[in-house]
Amino acid sequence: MGKPIDQIFLGLVDYICPDGGRTDEGIARNAFIDLLPLIKEMGIEENSGINETQLRAIMEVYFSNVIMQRLINDIGKNTFRLPDDIDEINFIESQLSEFIKGTVSDAITGLGIDFQEISDERAREVVDGVYLTAYTILENLAEEGEE
Repeated sequence: MGKPIDQIFLGLVDYICPDGGRTDEGIARNAFIDLLPLIKEMGIEENSGINETQLRAIMEVYFSNVIMQRLINDIGKNTFRLPDDIDEINFIESQLSEFIKGTVSDAITGLGIDFQEISDERAREVVDGVYLTAYTILENLAEEGEE
């Protein structure tokens, strides 16, 4: 493996946020910024190498962060109406976050993704598939709240 973290980040942005893609570049960058504590916790320096296990963990968290940022963006655009109770909102966010993390991990395992050979299409397949599932869950919760 042995790729510097800055090269990996540039590659991640290209996979998840291609020029002219649906995902805003700001979302990709925010998702990476949210990932920085994990990278620091793993002891990965900016120009040090990274092994396969570290890359898988980083990719899973990064994909999950992108999906959460996309959903938060949808909420901000009033696509969904959340409950007025802040505790209920925090609960929904926590549950959705855990669901996304688990589903991303399962999708990566199920697709047999090799991070040394991952294609743009495969990365988008994981992110878009989990995003659509999570979107549907939020949509259903919003509809239940309106009843």
